[in-house]
Amino acid sequence: MARTVLSFLLGLVAVVLLLAGVSATAVQRTVVDTDGFVTLTSPLSSDAGLHDRLASTVATEARNRIALPEGLQDAAAGVIDRAAQALTEDVGFPAAWERTMQRSHDLSLGALTDPSKPDALQADIQPIVRLLVDKAAGSLGVPLDGSVISDDPVVVDLGASQQASVAATVVRAAGFAPAALTGAAVAAVLALLVARRRTTTLAWLGIGVLVGTALLVVAGLLVQGAVASGQNAPGLGDYLRYRLVGVASGAAVPWAVGLAVWGAVLLAVGVVGRLVVGRAETGSAQR
Repeated sequence: MARTVLSFLLGLVAVVLLLAGVSATAVQRTVVDTDGFVTLTSPLSSDAGLHDRLASTVATEARNRIALPEGLQDAAAGVIDRAAQALTEDVGFPAAWERTMQRSHDLSLGALTDPSKPDALQADIQPIVRLLVDKAAGSLGVPLDGSVISDDPVVVDLGASQQASVAATVVRAAGFAPAALTGAAVAAVLALLVARRRTTTLAWLGIGVLVGTALLVVAGLLVQGAVASGQNAPGLGDYLRYRLVGVASGAAVPWAVGLAVWGAVLLAVGVVGRLVVGRAETGSAQR
C-alpha cells in the first residue's frame, strides 16, 4: 500500500513539474527570447486594426517632436497625417516594425525581470515615429528628422500595473524551466521504480498529462482574459496588448498539442503493456 501511495505522489509531482516546465519553456522561447518575440510579433505588422491606431499615435508623437516656423506648422501637420495613413505601405515599415518590437521587448523585459523596477508593460515606437518624420521631411523638403529626439524611447503604455504584475510572474517563472523538466523526469522514473505495476503507473501518468493539459489550457484562457482586454479599445496601447497576448496564445497551441500527444502515447503504452502483462500472468497461472 505504501509503495502505491508513494508512486502516486511521485507521479503527481512528475505531471505537475512537466506541465510547468513545458509552459515555462514555451514562454522562454516565444516571449523572453528576443528573436522569438520578434518572430512571434511579425504578423502584427499587417494587422488592419493596428494600422489605424498606430497611424494616429505616431502622427501625434511626430507633431510633438517637430520644430517648425509657425507658418509651416499647419502644412506640416497635414503632411504628417497623410504620411501616417500610408506609413504601413512604405518599404521601410517592416524593418521599422521589427526594430520597434526589439526595443519594446528590451524595455518591458527590463522592467518585468528586474525586482528593483516597478512592473510595466510598454512599447517603444521610436523607429516608426522616425520613419514617419523621414517621410514627412521628404514631402516638405525640410530637414525635419533633426528635430526628433535622437534615440530616446517613444513610450506607449500597454497595460495597468495589475496586468503588468501577471506578465511579470509568467516571465520570471520561465527561468525555472530546466529545473522543472529535470524534476519531472526524476519524479517519473522514481514513480515507475517504486510502483508495483509499472504499466498501470505509466497509464496513469498519461491520464495525468492529458488532464493537466486540459487544465493548463483553461488556466491560459484565464490569464489571457486578465491581461488581454482591449479588442475594441480606441487606443494603441490597449489594442496592441490584446493582439500580443493573442499571438502568444496562438503560439502556445502547438506546445499544448504536443503535451496531449505525449499523454496519449503514455496512456496507450501503459494500457497495452498492462494487457500484455495481464495475459502473460494469466497464462502462467493456468500452467
